[in-house]
Amino acid sequence: MAFQHLHLGIVVVVLALALDVLQQADAGIIRWAADESLCLAVHEGNKSLTLQLASCQGSDENNKNEERKKEGSWQASNLEFKAASVGPIHWATHPSKCVHAIDSNVGIKDCLDVVPTPEAQFTTYENGRICLVSKPDSCLRVAKNGRTLMFGHCPDQDEACRYIAREALYRYSKSESFVGRNFFDHFHFNTGPDPTHGQVQYVDEKTASEENLIDASGDSIYIGADLKTKGSGGRKSVRIESKVTWTDGLFVVSLNHVPTGCGTWPAMWLLGENPEHPWPNWGEYDIIEGTHNSERVMTTLHTGVGCNQQEVADQRDFSGQWAMGMDKEANNCDIGAPGQWGNQGCMQWGPQGSLGQAFNENGGGTY
Repeated sequence: MAFQHLHLGIVVVVLALALDVLQQADAGIIRWAADESLCLAVHEGNKSLTLQLASCQGSDENNKNEERKKEGSWQASNLEFKAASVGPIHWATHPSKCVHAIDSNVGIKDCLDVVPTPEAQFTTYENGRICLVSKPDSCLRVAKNGRTLMFGHCPDQDEACRYIAREALYRYSKSESFVGRNFFDHFHFNTGPDPTHGQVQYVDEKTASEENLIDASGDSIYIGADLKTKGSGGRKSVRIESKVTWTDGLFVVSLNHVPTGCGTWPAMWLLGENPEHPWPNWGEYDIIEGTHNSERVMTTLHTGVGCNQQEVADQRDFSGQWAMGMDKEANNCDIGAPGQWGNQGCMQWGPQGSLGQAFNENGGGTY
């Protein structure tokens, strides 16, 4: 499962003060702290990709040697990486390739093959060490020949084990900001039937505006529902979907009020889908979701087979709680996972007061 062409969807979220999208800045180099003129670089050999040290200027003195040229060469594009404080290290030129620790050696492999394994999960520490998450005492170090990289024991003060990685660490900059009078220009109004079969009629922008279900001013957005109609036809409400799509990003929304009470189901989510890739092939990520009088937000990931999070423990790896399935914790994102409700996915409860009356009385919050 891969996230592609994600649409942002919103249903009945009242007074969204700001919605910002931040995307990762360009990749960067990882310097060796003992000699900042040398950087990590991907060496393209005849049969394999390896990680070694090279000049940060994009050329290697050893390439002047004809034999060395036959083995492979350094290019500026071989020097840039994307890394996280905890997680895989991607080769920026080919993001599908990741650093992989093979015993004491270091290679570059297909991310899909190695990222699920502990040998491709690293911690980049403030002191400059880059170590395996599963083996904190096994860190990337420069061998005595001054070029070869390997994994091994690294005392805290060992200069052979220290790097300057800040240029390669994930950095985000704002790429979109949805707030102000033109807010609704960025969204399609979905008027189709409710896929969850609720008592609701989703209306177009003209109807929503005429019936005061939406409003956009300089610093706040109102998205609401008909508060008066009674009967079997369902109340008029709003369901919008972004015109823009993303393949990645950090999405930040500030809200000062979210509907609560019997029959309500406010939501904000990301959905990847097209005719060639039906749901849930590209995944669905429900960021904000809650029903009735719930005072704890639900956050859920829906996927196909292959996204089991059973090794992720609540209260250890995240501060919330796994929701329950039929007879087990709902920690498998596969919508057909055994022991979970149909289409449930991996579902987490947020902290008390993250939704509902308590959330509103506290002035809202930021997701």
